[in-house]
Amino acid sequence: MDQELIARNIMNIIDIKNQFYYDIFMHEDLYEVLKDYLENLTRNIDYVNKDIEIIMENNKSIIRKLIKDNHISVEERNQFIGNLVSFKRKYLLQKK
Repeated sequence: MDQELIARNIMNIIDIKNQFYYDIFMHEDLYEVLKDYLENLTRNIDYVNKDIEIIMENNKSIIRKLIKDNHISVEERNQFIGNLVSFKRKYLLQKK
């Protein structure tokens, strides 16, 4: 998958209302930007930040591959996207 498609997927999952700003997830700092974005969406609540740390650590190797524009397997993509979807269900959909 190319970086633009992944970036669009990330934004569409976690913050659809800002989908036009997907390009923030297309750079070398994807790990930090995604982590910060999730923390800001959830207002930096400590127990949520701990879950964000776990998600980021579990997907660190996948994110590294994405940054380097390396191929990721379907399983890796499903893991990464699945973790974001689970996070959204647990924390972001509750806010509404």
